Amino acid sequence: YSTFLQRGYDQMIHDVCLQNLPMVFALDRAGFAGQDGATHHGLFDFAFMLPIPNMTILAPKDGIEITEMLNWSVTQKRIVSIRFSKGNAINRPNASLSPFTDLKSEVLHHPSNLTDLNICIIGVGSMAWPAYEAALALEENGIRCAAINLRVVKPLDEQTLQPFISHADHIIVIEEGSAIGGVYHHIYDVMSESCKKTTTWKQLAVPDKFIDHGSISSLRKQHQLDTESIVSVCTELVNEHIFLY
Repeated sequence: YSTFLQRGYDQMIHDVCLQNLPMVFALDRAGFAGQDGATHHGLFDFAFMLPIPNMTILAPKDGIEITEMLNWSVTQKRIVSIRFSKGNAINRPNASLSPFTDLKSEVLHHPSNLTDLNICIIGVGSMAWPAYEAALALEENGIRCAAINLRVVKPLDEQTLQPFISHADHIIVIEEGSAIGGVYHHIYDVMSESCKKTTTWKQLAVPDKFIDHGSISSLRKQHQLDTESIVSVCTELVNEHIFLY
């Protein structure tokens, strides 16, 4: 479980990463762990693994990608963390998917051209499908959206992200993890110089508090990590932008 790796943090740094010894960390129960409660939520792994040198961090969106990433990782001479959430594998047969064969992000949805791109939604791991569903709903309301399945948290796939970040009026990063020190800050630090001066950045993540037990769906909804909340937040961002300009 993600939460139990916290007890091995010193060993992970000194016995694995410092020596750059190939290893795969498969982190189950990443994000909300449901009824198991505050001790078992895996909300801190992005924040505590991102600063460690020699660490590759992957975030699969579903069961298919978990399998692909595990198969890829065991063929690599590198240290890899694969963090995945509790729950059933999600299947979206109508989505156009690309297999995971290298350290590339996946574009789940985008307009025919990126001119006047209103918003780029970057979903991390379990948040990739809600990001995709939100983008489809927003486009029905005339908002031009792109939805990115980040997949590779570290190292960032700047080549795939750059065209979307450079064209979007708004960039929103959605992650089922701690807001402090999370993926949003990593992407912003690396990519913010690629965007327009007027671009706004926003993060949807878990606030600075311990989260009690509850169903995963209810906890996601409470923290705006469900499709309906993402649509609402994105619509508000775009409407504010139209009002200001």
